[in-house]
Amino acid sequence: MKKQKLNYRFHDPNDPAVAAEYILKVFVEANQKKVEKVIREASAQGREKAEKMKDDKEEDDKNKMELFEGNVILRKEGT
Repeated sequence: MKKQKLNYRFHDPNDPAVAAEYILKVFVEANQKKVEKVIREASAQGREKAEKMKDDKEEDDKNKMELFEGNVILRKEGT
């Protein structure tokens, strides 16, 4: 017996933009947990980067202050 090939056709009376918006909504709902996870990870990385930048700036400020204080002391001793 010959196997019959199935042929599906869908008729969507909606505007293509409306259909695309609906499909997007379905995909977002289906992947909501993944999206939330990615957002949380990106947020955590951003916080880590901000902390590192803050620590680096504080270290630079400390080094500049020590350098400045050292120059002031040298000038006092040299005069």
